[in-house]
Amino acid sequence: MLALKLLLVLLALPLLVAALLIAALYMSPARLYRGLMRLLATRAGLLRREVTLADGTRFALYDGGRGEPLLLLHGFGVDKDNFLTIAPYLRGHHRLLIPDIPGFGDSSRATDGDYSPAAQVDRLRELLRAMGIDGPVHVGGSSMGGLLALAYGLRHGDHTASLWLLDPAGVFDGPMTDIMRRAAEERRSPFVVRGPDDLGALLRRAVAKPPAYIPRPFLKWQAQDFMAKQAVYDEVFQAIVGAAALQREIAGMTIPTLIVWGQEDALLHPGGAPLLHELLPNSRLVMMPGIGHVPHIEAPLRVAEDFLVFEAAVKAQRADAEASPDPEDASSGAAAAPDDDA
Repeated sequence: MLALKLLLVLLALPLLVAALLIAALYMSPARLYRGLMRLLATRAGLLRREVTLADGTRFALYDGGRGEPLLLLHGFGVDKDNFLTIAPYLRGHHRLLIPDIPGFGDSSRATDGDYSPAAQVDRLRELLRAMGIDGPVHVGGSSMGGLLALAYGLRHGDHTASLWLLDPAGVFDGPMTDIMRRAAEERRSPFVVRGPDDLGALLRRAVAKPPAYIPRPFLKWQAQDFMAKQAVYDEVFQAIVGAAALQREIAGMTIPTLIVWGQEDALLHPGGAPLLHELLPNSRLVMMPGIGHVPHIEAPLRVAEDFLVFEAAVKAQRADAEASPDPEDASSGAAAAPDDDA
């Protein structure tokens, strides 16, 4: 009889867990979300840390894994949690450093802050120094974070081992998606949220295959959070728009670079990918069919594998160059990126 009761409890357990999750979603979506993010961070072997710089800037970040440092920079309107789905595939190869960029997440945020790419990447460089990391780091970034990765390489090239650009912003002269064209014509940020419906529309644009259902309580909570930060977000966006000269400045930069772009990106036009590839002579371009704006979320395993293959090839070519007696090879300053995908 006791065994039968235990069996009934075990059979009912999934239903109980589901009921509790649904109750938590409606009663406290923020608490449920943060709990799930903690579970994902634990699964990825990441610890949450806080570091305060000498100028008072506070960074919240994830730190974990082993190997050469890999700094991962999130996109606009999101935070460090954006990389939790891909982190498990990278932690065995790199020490992962995933900060909330100032203006977002739990890092410093002020309506009168300097959010220019130059100021942001200088803060990131100081963050690494404060953590005792002074050698070259690999820098990856998604969307806005990709633009910051480019700016980091431009300003701190001697401390940049490679760049990994995931549907990056920064191609200002390329073709535009409808949402970006309208924003440019109206001189406003395309990321204005007035309620759950606006946020839902943005989330659906971000991926090639959006979920059929996004829970309303989650959208409502996230929209309220976004609207509370809208003034700062608008400042950050204007600082990005003001960095149009970056496209000209990075031309010819020889840091080994992997450019990854979803062919179904509805936010940043995929036509920018070959233009960026042409600007960076030591780059490799991977176009991803059936993928939207966030390949590291839509296809994390494949994106991680592509990066690790690219990185291994760059290391091998760098080792060959260092061992070569050819003076031209020895003075090249950067390993050549492997060939593009066919």
